[in-house]
Amino acid sequence: MVNMDAATSQKKHLSCRVSKVNMKKNTIRKFYAVMVNMDAATKGLAAFVDRYKEPDGFSPLCFSQGIKIGHLPKELKLQIDMKMLKNMDFDAVVTCYTWRIISRRLAKALMDVIESDDVELVPIPLYDQKGEKVIRDDFYVINALKTFDRSIVSSRSRALKRGFILDPILIEKNIPENAHIFRIKDDICANILVIDNVVRKVLFKQPHDGLRFRPIETEY
Repeated sequence: MVNMDAATSQKKHLSCRVSKVNMKKNTIRKFYAVMVNMDAATKGLAAFVDRYKEPDGFSPLCFSQGIKIGHLPKELKLQIDMKMLKNMDFDAVVTCYTWRIISRRLAKALMDVIESDDVELVPIPLYDQKGEKVIRDDFYVINALKTFDRSIVSSRSRALKRGFILDPILIEKNIPENAHIFRIKDDICANILVIDNVVRKVLFKQPHDGLRFRPIETEY
């Protein structure tokens, strides 16, 4: 005799799995450039780097290569404009470099949805304006270890006179499904930190003043 309760339960389980598969197929992947938001800094909601002490032989472009760094030189100091801050409870740092610097709270949310070897979180202390005192020691530079060449960039991307592309148009089919955060590594393409809608969703749920997520045009 067939157990009707068991059969019904199995049918519901299979139906749920099919529904999830179909949902996944119907979900359109979207991509965003992670940018800084200067407005948040002027309102005192994010930290602004007033001064930057760069050690000899160190290049700020190290975070664009997709290789592990381990740690930053001790001589490197990000000095925060303390007068601009409303309080010490902030989660992003605004800097003129392409670095994206986030708090431990945002870092945890990020790591919850990506593979651990997709990103290296490099600790970076934040100093006061004089560079004498550490004001926060729970911040990290996002070092994306996945990089892609121009194979994911559409030929429709508009380039400047010398061929440099500021706003790439991405080719979705050339981007692996498990690539949720990455950089485009190419001498003729803007080096931007790219995330998909999976990462954007979790970061957006957290306090993220100082960051903004600019949609990137994508070919499907």
